[in-house]
Amino acid sequence: MSVPALMSNLRPELKPGYDAALDQREKFLNKYKNSKSTHENFARETNRYLFWLYFVHGVDITLQTQDEITSYIDFLMNPPDKYVGIKRPLTHEDWKPLNGPLRESSLKLVKSSLNAFMVYLIGKRFIKFNPVIGLAKIQVEETDVDTEIEKTRERYLTLEVFTKSLAAVKILHERLEVDSDKRMYFARNRFILCFYYLTMVRISEFAKINSNHIVIIDKATNDWGVKVLGKGRKMREIPLHPTLVKEIELYHDMPIEAFSKGEPQPLLKPLIGQGNLESKSLSAIVKTMFTEIADYFKMELNDEETEDAVRHASSHWLRHTGGSHLLLNGADLVVVRDILGHASVVTTNTYLHTDSKKVIKNAIGKLSI
Repeated sequence: MSVPALMSNLRPELKPGYDAALDQREKFLNKYKNSKSTHENFARETNRYLFWLYFVHGVDITLQTQDEITSYIDFLMNPPDKYVGIKRPLTHEDWKPLNGPLRESSLKLVKSSLNAFMVYLIGKRFIKFNPVIGLAKIQVEETDVDTEIEKTRERYLTLEVFTKSLAAVKILHERLEVDSDKRMYFARNRFILCFYYLTMVRISEFAKINSNHIVIIDKATNDWGVKVLGKGRKMREIPLHPTLVKEIELYHDMPIEAFSKGEPQPLLKPLIGQGNLESKSLSAIVKTMFTEIADYFKMELNDEETEDAVRHASSHWLRHTGGSHLLLNGADLVVVRDILGHASVVTTNTYLHTDSKKVIKNAIGKLSI
């Protein structure tokens, strides 16, 4: 097999690291062998990144930082002429990594592919740091940065900020008298924050959940779950974190067994009237809740940094926050996809695996509040 001319100049001290990275890449790609589109996308993007990292930039993957990712994006969008050519197989002597500057619209795929690879490497203890998470805004000449990268960076809460926010809601709830009119209001806020974070449901899904959707998963271990009807009317079952089981019992003032088997009622109780809240109403409630949390940090704690971090948060931020924290805890990308109810890690249409319930339960168990 011939070696491309561009890959004939690897520095000797980098070869062991490159070979080890290729071995990890092969194992990573093997996880997606049954998903043709995802496998091809991940194979292309990881190969191109490792080529740039070792042969162009000259840095071992265990030493990479966010600066490497930023420089790599710049390389893709402004490639030197020697790295651009017609598409050829990797075995061709005149193989080039690019056939032209990368389009801005393709940055999302690059980032999601590299993020999946980095999460896998962290899980294998091959690297300690994911340089893609928290990626700083990348400046693109004469245009804005890919908005999806900016959203990923900003529209979720760090573990520290989320923990502070939950503590604030609990304080606002528990310091009120039991018969206070506002106690139920803050009790609802507390429940919303916990449920969103620990299940990562969509707002439209949360609004429709009733008590009869809470089900026992394993009687022997007393594990509970919630059945969620997602996009495309696809049903998935999300295990309930033990803390969330306690929060359900606290919020509804009854054991979860009684709540799940009684007369069907909304999981999220309206303060006025009956029935399920509409998605728009729930969205407004969450926005108001975060405004109040921000006011608490500003007025009572003089914590402007945390105030700024939560001031514009929304229900989708909580969904993204839970998913991001799972990935940071080393959960597999496919497992997170199943929990979130995504059709695919990129664009393919795959379904919840029936044999993944235990894996999903273990992944959610890694979250703590």
